[in-house]
Amino acid sequence: MYSQFNGKYDFVFVGNTMNLGENNSTAGCSDLLLTSSSANLNLSAGQTISGVYLYWAGSGLGDFDVKLNGTSITAERTFTNVSVTSGLNYFSAFANVTNLVSTTGNGTYTLSEFDISSTLNTIPGYCNNRTNFAGWSLVVIYNDPSLPLNQINIYDGLQSIPNTLSITLTSLNVINTAGAEIGFIAWEGDSNLAVNETLRLNGITLSNPPLNPANNAFNGTNSFTNSGNLYNMDLDVYNIQNNITVGNTSALIELTSGQDVVLMNCVVTKLNSQLPDATITIDEVEQECNSRNIVVDYTVYNVNSTDVLPGGVPIAIYANGTFIQYTETLAPIAIGGSESGQISLTIPNSISNNFTLQFVVDDTGNGTGIVQETNENNNSDSELISLWVSPLFNPLQDLFECVDVLVNVPFDFSNYATTVLVNPTDTVQFFNSYNDAFDNINPILNPSNFIVNANTTTIFIRIDNDHCFSITSFDINLILFPDFNELDDLFTCRIDANSSFDFSNYADLANVNSTDVVTFHESSEDATNNSNPITNTTTYIPTSTPKEIFVRIDNGFCNSVTSFFLDYYELPQFNPLENLLVCNEGYTQGTFDFSNYENEVKTNPDDNASFYTTLEDAQNETNEIVNISSFVAETTPKEIFVRVENENCFTTTSFLLTTENCPPIVYNYVSANNDGYNETFFIEGLRNVFLDFELLIFNRWGRLVWTGDNNAPDWDGFVTKGILLNDASSPKSTFYYILYLNDENYPEPLQGYLYFTK
Repeated sequence: MYSQFNGKYDFVFVGNTMNLGENNSTAGCSDLLLTSSSANLNLSAGQTISGVYLYWAGSGLGDFDVKLNGTSITAERTFTNVSVTSGLNYFSAFANVTNLVSTTGNGTYTLSEFDISSTLNTIPGYCNNRTNFAGWSLVVIYNDPSLPLNQINIYDGLQSIPNTLSITLTSLNVINTAGAEIGFIAWEGDSNLAVNETLRLNGITLSNPPLNPANNAFNGTNSFTNSGNLYNMDLDVYNIQNNITVGNTSALIELTSGQDVVLMNCVVTKLNSQLPDATITIDEVEQECNSRNIVVDYTVYNVNSTDVLPGGVPIAIYANGTFIQYTETLAPIAIGGSESGQISLTIPNSISNNFTLQFVVDDTGNGTGIVQETNENNNSDSELISLWVSPLFNPLQDLFECVDVLVNVPFDFSNYATTVLVNPTDTVQFFNSYNDAFDNINPILNPSNFIVNANTTTIFIRIDNDHCFSITSFDINLILFPDFNELDDLFTCRIDANSSFDFSNYADLANVNSTDVVTFHESSEDATNNSNPITNTTTYIPTSTPKEIFVRIDNGFCNSVTSFFLDYYELPQFNPLENLLVCNEGYTQGTFDFSNYENEVKTNPDDNASFYTTLEDAQNETNEIVNISSFVAETTPKEIFVRVENENCFTTTSFLLTTENCPPIVYNYVSANNDGYNETFFIEGLRNVFLDFELLIFNRWGRLVWTGDNNAPDWDGFVTKGILLNDASSPKSTFYYILYLNDENYPEPLQGYLYFTK
C-alpha cells in the first residue's frame, strides 16, 4: 500500500490517453501517439484537496521527465514490467503533485513533453503486437465535510495480467457498506478484445454497465466522465457495497485477461471504516554523564483515525532492536487527541553507547498488538541516541628535556591540544593541578612557553565534549646530560694495510656512571642520532687516518658526545740484508760474522737493531743473539730474524745463513813417530763435509796400499792392500793419493804425492 487517508475523504481520477485511436483497430503506430493531452478537474464547493498523485505510463523503458501545466515533473518512483507473452518492456512513473494542483485548483490540466515515439520507431514489436500506448492520470484525494468517515487506501505498482492476477487489500475495518467503491488505473485495454476479461472482488464479478460489461472490464473507458474513448487505458470506479461485509478487515481482488495485454497500475478503495490510528513520538531524552540511565518523554497520538484509541495500549521499547522495557497508555485517546508520558530506562551493557532507541505503540514486546488500526505500519518512532560519556583521549607521552642546569627551561606543549583528541570537536585546556582541571579554573594560558624549574612537573589536561569531560596528564622531565671522562687519542703501529685498533676498553674509560650506555660512531651525526654504531671495537680498521671516533654516552633520556682520534705510528724502515755464505764445517755447520749488519739494516741511525733465531723471539724481544761476530749455526740454512725498533714501533726482517762445501786442504806430510804431530794423513775440510768421499793411496810402483772413506780413520802408514810388509807398516817412502769427493761441484778427483816417514 502506498498511502492511506482516514476521515471524511473521497477520490476522483482525472486523466487522458495519448493515443489517437485504439491500437488494436487503428492503422499506424508512432503517428497515432500524441506528446500531450488534457483533462479537467471539477471539485465541488467545500471539497478541498488533500493529496494528488500523478501516474503516467507507456510502451518502452520510459520517459521520466514530463511537464504538467508547463511545470517540469521528474518521476519520484518508477515501475517497469516485461510482458510475459511478447518480451516487450512497459513502464509507469509516479510523482506527488499535491502542491501544484492545490495551488491551481479546478481547471484544465495538460501533461506534455511525454514522447515515446523513438521507442516505437526503434522497436517494431510494439506496433506489430498492437501494444503501442501512452497515457496519464491524476489520483485526487479530497476532503468533504458532508461525507461519513471513510478510509481511502491507495495501492500501486505495475503488474501485467496475462491470465490472472490477485491483489489482497489489507488494513480494512468495514462498519458500513454504503458508498463503498473501488477504482482502477489500468493500461493497454482494448474495447473489442473481451476474452475472459473479468474483475472480481471477494469472488463476485464486478460490472458497471454500459461502460464496463462483466466480460470486458478493461476496454478503454473512464467511469468518472462516462467516456468510452479513453483509448488503451481505463480510469474506472465500481460500487462495491454489495461485495463486502461489515467487519471485513481485508478484500481479495482478482483480475483475468485471456487475450488482451492489460497492465494494472493503481487500485484505490473507499470504505466506511471506524478505526483508531496509534502513532508515537519520542519528544525528549534526558541523560547524565557516564550513566546508562536515561529519562524519555514521549507522546502517543490518535490523529489519522476514525475511532477513539482505547486506554491500556501497550508500548514496547527497543534498543538496537532488542526489547528492553514495556509500558502502556493510561486513558482512551480521542480522535485527533494525544497522551504524553515519561519513562526511566536502563540501557543494558550489551547495547553499545550509540544505539537506536525505538518506541512502538500497540506492541506487546514481540511485534504484535492488541488494537486494529487504520494503519498498522506507523506505530513506531526512532531516535539515534549517543549516551553521554566522558570524551575519549589519546594517551600522551611524557616530555623530556636534556639540560645542563635545572633552571628556567621553556617548554612548548601546545601541540598536545590536538594530539590528545580522539574527537576533533572536543575542547582542550591545560592546568597546573588536578583540582584546577576538575573545577575548570586557572588554566595555563601560554602552553607554547611554559617555564619549568623542577626535575618533574605534571601538567593536567581537561577534555570537554558537549556534555562531559575527562582529565588526563603528562609529565615534563628535566634530565641532566650524562657526565663522561675525556679520552686520549689512540695510536698503533701500522704493520700493514689492515692494521687494526682495539678501543673496546674506552667504553669503561669514558663512563662516569656505570648505568650509562656507551656507543661508538664514525660521525657526529650518527652519534647524535644513535645510528650506525661501530660493532667491532676490538679489531677496528679505519678507512683513513687520522680518524675521529665519536663516543655517545646515553643515560636513557639524554646523551653526551665526545670524541678521540685514531692514528698510526709508522714502522721503522730497514735495508734488505743479503744472505751469508761460509764454508761447511761439517754436517752444514758454519760460523758466521754478521756484526756489521747491525748498522747496515738501519735506515735511521737512531733506530735499534737486534738479532734472533725465531720470529717469535724477535717479536717478543726474547733470547737475543749476543755473539753476532762469531755465531755458530749448527745446521744450515738458518734464518736469522732482525728486529728494527724506533721509539714507538718495531718491524722485522731476516736473512739466511748458508754453508757450502769448500775445497779440502791436503796436508801431505805424515811422520808416524808417536810425537803427536802429523801422525796420520790429514785432509782439512773433508770429513763430515764430503760424506761420500773415497781416498786411495798407492806406493811408488803404483800398487794400491790403502783405501778409506768417511767411516775409516785417517791413514797412519799401515798397508791394508796388496803384498804386506813384515810389520804391515809402510817404509819411509813417497806415496801417491787419489781423492774422490763424489760431489757434483767437484766432478774431478784430487790427486797428488804425500811423504811418509817414521
